[in-house]
Amino acid sequence: MGQTIDGGNALDVVISGDFVFIADETEGLKIVDISDPSNPVKVGQVADGGSAQGVYVTGDYAFVADYSDGLEIFRAGYNGDDLTDFEEIHQYFTDPSDDDSDDDNLIDGDEVFTYLTDPLDVDSDSDGFSDYEEILNNTNPTDPNDYPVTPPPVTITLPLETTTVTESSGKVLISVLGISFAALFAVVVLFRKKTT
Repeated sequence: MGQTIDGGNALDVVISGDFVFIADETEGLKIVDISDPSNPVKVGQVADGGSAQGVYVTGDYAFVADYSDGLEIFRAGYNGDDLTDFEEIHQYFTDPSDDDSDDDNLIDGDEVFTYLTDPLDVDSDSDGFSDYEEILNNTNPTDPNDYPVTPPPVTITLPLETTTVTESSGKVLISVLGISFAALFAVVVLFRKKTT
């Protein structure tokens, strides 16, 4: 029907729902999605230098007999983002209790499997637009040269100074942020002449 071979020696196998947990000796613990038995897909793996000899699964936890490393316990549940907690902790370094680790309105699993973006970076291609904005605008969130029609906004920071009004021998000078405005000067002078 289906098969997955990627090295190691499968010494113990436990089925839990649509997943198979495999104690795969020096390849560590492997998790395989068998929701389609004719096409099993590896969705997680931890190989930390030990030798996984056996596995037991209950709830979201996998208990691995890891030879000289002793007993290792892994949480392998989902939080609704299509990544196992195991994958989030050991492979993608995302937050297993948050389905959108970078808060960009895209769930971590979609970023990894659908859009191929970084679930820890709001702007994976560093072009000034969030991955979410690019997807909404049908541009590629992994290509810095493909962004929405409007280029990203440019922020200019000016030094903050107060507005000053100075009167000297019948002339009014206005300075805003340290810049003199001749047009404003003319309006103020005209306004002053009409009121006197």
